[in-house]
Parts: sequence; structure tokens; C-alpha cells
Amino acid sequence: ITTTSTTTITTITTTSTTVTTVCYGCQWVETNNCSKKSSINWRATIEKHKVGEYCAVSQCNDTSGFCDCNGNGKLDKGNETGFDCNDFKLARYGVNCAEYCPTVCNFTFYSNKDCTQASGPDPYIFSTYGDTSGTVSKMKSFLDRAKTNKDFKENAIKEWKYVKVNLHGCKVNIFSDDEGKNINNDDGIYTGATDETFRGNESGKCSPLKVKAGGYVRFIRATIPCMDIEHASHANHEKYLKHKDEVSHRNNTFTKDGKPSR
Repeated sequence: ITTTSTTTITTITTTSTTVTTVCYGCQWVETNNCSKKSSINWRATIEKHKVGEYCAVSQCNDTSGFCDCNGNGKLDKGNETGFDCNDFKLARYGVNCAEYCPTVCNFTFYSNKDCTQASGPDPYIFSTYGDTSGTVSKMKSFLDRAKTNKDFKENAIKEWKYVKVNLHGCKVNIFSDDEGKNINNDDGIYTGATDETFRGNESGKCSPLKVKAGGYVRFIRATIPCMDIEHASHANHEKYLKHKDEVSHRNNTFTKDGKPSR
């Protein structure tokens, strides 16, 4: 007698989804009536948010608003900066709120020792803001500086010896290759001040760069805490939900490549 046994094997395939959350350290808030002190124009604010102008606004003569640095949805006198229509800077250059909000993660590279200019001006000092990520030499802020400064363009990256991170909770991963893949096995993570409360210490922390000699700072990837009108913890999250479907769709005009400025 021959007995045949059949075994059935069931394979279960599990698919995981990774959700990436972008965190913002400041918010450009558009206002009505050409006055920075007027009520919030939520439709315009959210429209800019959707095209990447969350912390910046393109040059415009007919726009008013303010830089919301703490997420409370109002212009705080003495601590935050606003702009009326016909403001020269807003009309001519646009506004990057990272330059006005000390609550934004700031990563500054120096060639001078100890991240100071005590011994004289540092010709290669360079800052980037927020949760920036990419090849340094291709960043808009670097390219803008390089346009008018040949020495900076040719020598800045290889002259940087220190990096200063301004706030606890901010950190930046630095690589010596152009794609951030750590092919030279020399990446380094640099963090802000050690105060236990985020934004509790704005003096920053200066660290010597540890990339291999001749490797230079070529790619950076920053991580920052959240402050975003899409996040449920934001003071105006309910207003965001109310108006988020009212926006139109247009291309970002703040940068040439259609990505948020850093």
C-alpha cells in the first residue's frame, strides 16, 4: 500500500508603507488689505504652503503678511517680522522667514576657528536653514552667493572647518560625497546646544568637521522638530482643514527649480 501525503504551503506577503512627514520651522502667513496687521488670508497662505513656499514668499508688490515663528497664527509684536504691500525687500527679493525666525534650525559653516569672526570677517561663512537636504554646491542659496563671488564659489566648501548648529533638537548629517551615500565612510552627525528644551538655548553648538582631509562638505541632510499648519498640534490646524480645499494649483515661483528655498 502506498500512501501519498500532500503539504500545502501558504505564503503571506506583507506590504509596508512608509509615510514621510515634512516638518517646517516657520510659516509665511499671508494677510488681507495689504497690511501685515490685518486678518489672515487663509486661501493664499495655504496655496503658498502647497507649492513649497511654507517659509518663504516670492517677490511681489501686492502681497502682505508676516513670518510666524512660533506657530500661534498671529504677528507677535517685537518678536516677529511683518511686511506690508510695496515693502522694498518683499517686492524686490521676496522673503525667507528663516532669516527672521530664531526658532528655525540654522546650520552655519565657518573657516574660522570656533565658529566666530573674532579674528576678522570669514569670507566663506555660509548658512542653510530648516530640514534642508541635498548637494551643497547645487543649493539655491549657495548658487546665489557664488554668482557674485568667484572666491567663494571656488574655495568655500574646501575651506570650511567648523559647523555651528543653533538649537537643541536640530541636527545635520554631513557627507563628503555628492549624493549622501557615505561612500567614503566618513559621514558625521552634528547637533545643536544640549539644553533639554528645544529652543531653550539659542547660543548654538560649534563642532569641528570630521570628514576626511580633502573630502570636504559636499552633501548635507538635516533633521528638525515640527511646526506646521498641517500638523494637528498647530494652533490653526482647524482653520487649515477648513480652507485647505479652496486653493488653486500653480507652479512655485520662489526658486528656479520649483523647490522650497533653503
